Amino acid sequence: MSCLQKNRVEFIAQGDAKYNELSTPYNTRIRTRPRIIITPNRVSDIQYAVVCAQREGFKVQPRAGGHSYAGYSTGDANTLIIDLRYISNVEYDPRSRKAFAFGGARLGNLGLKLGADGKAISHGDCPGVGLAGHSLHGGFGYTSRMWGLSTDHILSMKVVTATGDLVSASPKLNSDLFYAMKGAGDSFGIAVEFELKTRTVPDKVLRFIFDLARYSRDAKRMADVFVNVQACVQSRSFGDNYGLTIRLATDAFRVAGYFYGKEADFQRTMLPCLSKAAPVTITIEEQSFSRSLSSIAGDAPLRRFIDAPGAKSNFYAKSVMIPEQRPLNKAQMQDYFRTVLEAGARVPNQFVITFRLMGGTGSHVKKDYGDTSIPWRDTLWIAQHDGQTQRNPRDVARAITAMNDQLEGSIQRNVATYFMFPPFIDPDLTREESHKMYLGDEHSRRLQRIKTKWDPTNVFSNPQSVQLERRR
Repeated sequence: MSCLQKNRVEFIAQGDAKYNELSTPYNTRIRTRPRIIITPNRVSDIQYAVVCAQREGFKVQPRAGGHSYAGYSTGDANTLIIDLRYISNVEYDPRSRKAFAFGGARLGNLGLKLGADGKAISHGDCPGVGLAGHSLHGGFGYTSRMWGLSTDHILSMKVVTATGDLVSASPKLNSDLFYAMKGAGDSFGIAVEFELKTRTVPDKVLRFIFDLARYSRDAKRMADVFVNVQACVQSRSFGDNYGLTIRLATDAFRVAGYFYGKEADFQRTMLPCLSKAAPVTITIEEQSFSRSLSSIAGDAPLRRFIDAPGAKSNFYAKSVMIPEQRPLNKAQMQDYFRTVLEAGARVPNQFVITFRLMGGTGSHVKKDYGDTSIPWRDTLWIAQHDGQTQRNPRDVARAITAMNDQLEGSIQRNVATYFMFPPFIDPDLTREESHKMYLGDEHSRRLQRIKTKWDPTNVFSNPQSVQLERRR
């Protein structure tokens, strides 16, 4: 890359010492070999790199944490990857109560920095995930029902565009780019800095686990539990201060989560929902907010070191979102759990299913936080099907697909329009299918017009990225 050399931008190519480490995707089932990788420590290097990619005919993809399920943040043979790990500082301004985070910031480091001042934003589970990729595709976590999505905390951002220019985007400045970045950011530019509103952390957090493993092979009882919890979260007494999941694996079934309030309120609102289920054990633990972030991450440390090797996994995943207005009934869930038991029996101990509560009474995900290219706010549950594929990968893929298809079929019989969750991106979808399932038809058409304006040569591209508007 003579253009990069001329502008004194260091790069890594195949054969270089760090290439294999930096080119291996988070999901090792995916094979990627990007043409060039840069790890800049100056925004100007990013600008030069984008211009050089244009001249050389390469596509560009940013990488913050590198956790794309499909490996899109690692690219292919015609892609220049811009790894933002060295542009990752986080600062908090106590006067304005705003945070300022650079594009490579990791969620764990962000949580630690803001937590020192008793502040936070809504975000997901894993400390090593990058703020940029996470928030620019929504960003959902246990506090989202209380505070909104991660993307809803973005007040403005600085973006390197396809021309190599550094521009500001906000609801009042380049508002069309701001809208596009908040939902489909990897198709439009590289977000190098965020201005974020923050929240005051709650005084206490209750972690709760209802162990229902005794029902893990009983489709009828699991369906009973599911619909009882579902009715509870849609009842008037339920509040926005719950983050809740229902999780199923081989010989495991549980309802668990975090309550951001007083134990008396938890006992009043949650325990009656599961009184008929007779859980084997009930665990309730009081935690600080900071401790809850680590607990959510499986007790992993929040601090992420810049050059520490990232965790890898070999997996196959699919998701589907259950709309709020037409939740699934007991018969539909019983049929689904039968399918799970049948398909799961062929791949024991190689799958995990998680239903994440997004909606329900009081959920702030449904609030109007301004113009974003996110169509799936009116969702009750995110259903995530994960399969470990280190061994018998085809069998695992078939089992995961059967489980997801059964649930999706029931949703299709209830509603005409539903979505899939873009952070759990599925590389099996075609570009057209991904646009329909992640962005929706209306947003897709609008995004194509904006793409034509801001990236007319389609430099920011991957197999499911937004394409240019078709000329009539």
